[in-house]
Amino acid sequence: MDATRQVLQKFLYGVYLLTCCKGEEINGMPVSWVSQISFDPQLIMVAVHKDRYSHNMIKSSGSFALNLLRKDQRPIMDQFMQKGVAKEEKFKGINFERGITGTPLLTDSIGFVECKVVSSYQPGDHTLFIAEVIRACWYGDAPLLSSEDYYGSYAG
Repeated sequence: MDATRQVLQKFLYGVYLLTCCKGEEINGMPVSWVSQISFDPQLIMVAVHKDRYSHNMIKSSGSFALNLLRKDQRPIMDQFMQKGVAKEEKFKGINFERGITGTPLLTDSIGFVECKVVSSYQPGDHTLFIAEVIRACWYGDAPLLSSEDYYGSYAG
């Protein structure tokens, strides 16, 4: 393994469950390349690989949500990592409500932000979606952190 990859694997990231919709169709996926980029307006950035199913759903709908999970909710993240299962099966047994944009918001999470995309950039193999927070909810607790608690995080 080269030095660049070794260093990038040590970067600290959070881990979030991104949810999205296109009409009645819903989907979700773990993401870790997320950052707040502005206070006024409240903007966040999320990186999504262009080959992910959620990528086209976000481009079409112009919205998504980031759900923060508790450390004991790691199995939920695993449930959304499954490949080849029907998209609606990922939500089996998970309580959610539809947000302002129709995006699923996990009601058992420790919090979420619902976002409306304002711009996007594709500087490499991921698209950077820049989005304004249009709704947020905080229930509290300690979040699941990819660097400490979840093995599914990205590294160069």
